[in-house]
Amino acid sequence: MTFSGAKAVGLFCVLSLAMGVLSAGPVWGDSNSSDASCSSVSQPKTITSNKRCIIVKKPIAGSITNGATVGKTNLIIPGFFVGNGGTLTGQIINNGTIVGGGIYGALTIGQGADVAGGVVNNGTISSTTGNGINLGYYGPASFGDDDDDEEDDEDNHHDNSHNSSLPAIRAVNLSGDITNRGLISGNIYGVAALYGTMSGALINEADATITGGQSGVYISSDFSSWTGGIVNRGSIHGGSNGLVIGADAFAGGLLNDNGATIEGFGGAAVIITDQVTTFGDGVTNRGSISGSSDGLIVSAATFGGGIVNEAGATIEGQSGMGLQITSATTLFTGGVTNHGTISGATGALYIDAAVFADGLLNASDGTIGSATGPAVEIGSEVTSFSDGITNRGSISGGGNGLVIGADDFTGGLHNEA
Repeated sequence: MTFSGAKAVGLFCVLSLAMGVLSAGPVWGDSNSSDASCSSVSQPKTITSNKRCIIVKKPIAGSITNGATVGKTNLIIPGFFVGNGGTLTGQIINNGTIVGGGIYGALTIGQGADVAGGVVNNGTISSTTGNGINLGYYGPASFGDDDDDEEDDEDNHHDNSHNSSLPAIRAVNLSGDITNRGLISGNIYGVAALYGTMSGALINEADATITGGQSGVYISSDFSSWTGGIVNRGSIHGGSNGLVIGADAFAGGLLNDNGATIEGFGGAAVIITDQVTTFGDGVTNRGSISGSSDGLIVSAATFGGGIVNEAGATIEGQSGMGLQITSATTLFTGGVTNHGTISGATGALYIDAAVFADGLLNASDGTIGSATGPAVEIGSEVTSFSDGITNRGSISGGGNGLVIGADDFTGGLHNEA
């Protein structure tokens, strides 16, 4: 059980986050696109032959299963679209491939749409220009004027070239889960929640992958609420950040399960932005959270449920901090418990929330360490830190082992055998 440090080191942390903007782009049914004709589905169906694109704009009592290829990689519209009154009491099950999307998603769920039984991907959902899955978007309400149920005939489609719907925000209200057992990928984001609400969960199963050129999963600050949480048992990664949460209200927590990885190849692995008003049910890590800059950044105004890093788990900032709770957080409850490893090049654990409750526990199997910076720093913006710090493992910094700058620190410091 050790605290160690060579010298006092000041920590100055500046965080800059580019959230990204999606433009309106071409309207669906652009007359310049020869692929502006789609097949409409208005009853439960199993798709067994390839389709240019599929649209659902009517209530369906049941499920749609795809066993073919829907969409084309050069489509400027979604390969599979549900919106404008399209609802399913069952599921969308993809056992094949869904592609396309333009600046939207290969699978896009829009205004007036719901998939109560959720989306299950056992195959591939991919866009080489946009996002794998879009929840909400900016664009026309829909496309296609003919809602007659299509047959499994590639020539039975309708022409959307005269769609005059004007672009606007099309917010979704999705109640079902999104479960991935295959690959969801996008040139921009793997899963992009842009406008609306989500009461289901995002579940990425073991051996499944969600990846994006910018972020694997991106929940915009324009997304009102996400209440079903996120569970990762596979891999979520992005060219910049792995997972970005910006919804005004987020509940259900984040679980990165045994053997799972969240990686940011050019930035942080997980960012909970300062646009989040409330974050509930905490973060539990049983796998690996690793970013080329920082591991986990928390900036939500109010954060509840604490952060637990389980035995054998890692939170790593390769060139920055392992775990940051920034000064944008006014109230943090649930504390930080570490049984694994929290590490960062410039510092391992930095806490600067105005009010931090329920303390820090580094268990006997826990390591908190930094090669060049302080292992643990309680910043000067902390007005109240309660329930103290208990160390039964190893806290070691290249600078200081422990720095406390809080105005009011209660609960004591305990270095135990």
